[in-house]
Amino acid sequence: VVGAWSNLYLQFRKQAIKPMWEAKTDWDCMREYAAKMGYGEYWQMTQQESAEYIVKNSPDPIISGTNLDELREKGVVWANQPEDFVPFEDKKFNTAHGKIELYQDFLTDFGEALPVYKEPIESNRNKKAEKYPLTFMNTHSVFSVHGQHVDLPWILEARPEPRMEMSPVDAKARNLEDGDLVEVFNDRGKFKVKIQISEGIKPGCLNLYQGWWPKHFPDGSHYGSLLHMEINPAQDAVIETNFAPYDNLVEVKKA
Repeated sequence: VVGAWSNLYLQFRKQAIKPMWEAKTDWDCMREYAAKMGYGEYWQMTQQESAEYIVKNSPDPIISGTNLDELREKGVVWANQPEDFVPFEDKKFNTAHGKIELYQDFLTDFGEALPVYKEPIESNRNKKAEKYPLTFMNTHSVFSVHGQHVDLPWILEARPEPRMEMSPVDAKARNLEDGDLVEVFNDRGKFKVKIQISEGIKPGCLNLYQGWWPKHFPDGSHYGSLLHMEINPAQDAVIETNFAPYDNLVEVKKA
């Protein structure tokens, strides 16, 4: 399968293992969908033949200019772009008039036709911060993709348990030490986790890498109960409803 990212590289993805039990590849699933919907005749190529067809016939010069043999041999190659590639260097944009759009008519009703600043729903500058002064965040981890892989034995060797990062300033204010078990809570829920005191996080902020399952926490609770799901109507009008991994006020105490 040929994949691309950032329009700078192309990757030839090779199958690692054959699908086990009743699992099927995405390719086989799509082939069966096509057949069920009466379009099976258009899905007769093998994956290899399809990759060759895409590279040869793509209207995108980034892909059609690729040497498939080199791609297959190396796995990853520089796309058909100049080495000093600059996005939109020709100043042509995918808009009705080909220019950058700053004003968006369809956001007028939300007061956001032009870029504006709006305070986060649970900013530490609002009144709720008097009770819950810490901003709880869930950043991505290099060890997993969301909730995938976190339970693999070799991943658990590198990262055996969830640890919530806390500034030394906030830890001292609560008489907490590195490795303490704490309860993190707000009006919506609570969970328990050990802390990792770190100079790398800003005072007033907490971070727990996402992906952990309830069974990985001491009492089976989960940080998901702390998060809110207040819909941002302007964002909903643009693409989809939002979620708030960086916009949740909490407090922490020793468990």
